[in-house]
Amino acid sequence: MKKLDESSYRQYTGKSEAHKAFNSLRGIIEGIVLDAKINQKEILELDKWCDNHQFLAVRNPFNDLITNIQVIISDNEITEEEINDMKWLCDKFAYGFDYYDDFTSDLQVLQGICHGILADGILKDDEIISLKNG
Repeated sequence: MKKLDESSYRQYTGKSEAHKAFNSLRGIIEGIVLDAKINQKEILELDKWCDNHQFLAVRNPFNDLITNIQVIISDNEITEEEINDMKWLCDKFAYGFDYYDDFTSDLQVLQGICHGILADGILKDDEIISLKNG
C-alpha cells in the first residue's frame, strides 16, 4: 500500500485546515489580550502558530496574516495598536471562510481563546471574568 505524504491528503483537507487555523488564530489573539498584558510566552504562542501553519502561507489570506504577525512579533513586543492591527486583519478575512458552520467555528475560536489564556501559564481571575462576560 502506498503511503501518502502530507501534500497528497491536503488537497482534500485544505479548506477545513485553513478555516480551523483561522478560527484558532482569532481565538488565540482574543485570549492573550484578556489580561491586558502580553508577555514573552504569549508572543511565542503566536510565533508557534505561524510556524505550525506555514504550509498555508502560500494562499490568501494566510500569506498576509503570517507575514504581518511575524513582523509584529519580531521585536518581542506587541503594542495595543499592533493588537488592533491583528484583530482588524482577522475581521477583514473572517467572511472568506465557509467550511465550518457558525457553531463549529465558534467552538474553534473558543478553543483558541482558552489556548491564548493559558499560553503564559498563568490563569487570572480577570481573564475568567472577561471570558464569562464575553
